[in-house]
Amino acid sequence: MARNEISVNLTGAIVLSAGVAQPRTDRKSGEQLIDRETGAPLYRVQMLVIQAAGAQLADVTVPNAAGLPVAAPLRVEGMRINQYEFDGRSGISWRADSVEAIGGACVDENGNPTVPVRGSQKQAS
Repeated sequence: MARNEISVNLTGAIVLSAGVAQPRTDRKSGEQLIDRETGAPLYRVQMLVIQAAGAQLADVTVPNAAGLPVAAPLRVEGMRINQYEFDGRSGISWRADSVEAIGGACVDENGNPTVPVRGSQKQAS
């Protein structure tokens, strides 16, 4: 299997969690995957990465990511893309060394905003 790893520069980017962290599991056994280097359980976290050039939704594999709030700003360390070729297939996968929420969630468990939304307050007459 050929791999090519590319570091992702997140300087100046806004990164938000875009869903609940899901355990990464082995397709055959159903057991949660474990990071080979640290022994930590692996999770799939959807992240919205917003930069000056545009936005990207990425499914990122991260150790110890259980319990991240949805729609929260994130601090991500060691973000990278792995390009791969395996059994005639090719693609990319996202990986990060760590992730942590650096603020509260922007929405509650029902999807309602927890912060004021511009234009949502009525003007006094």
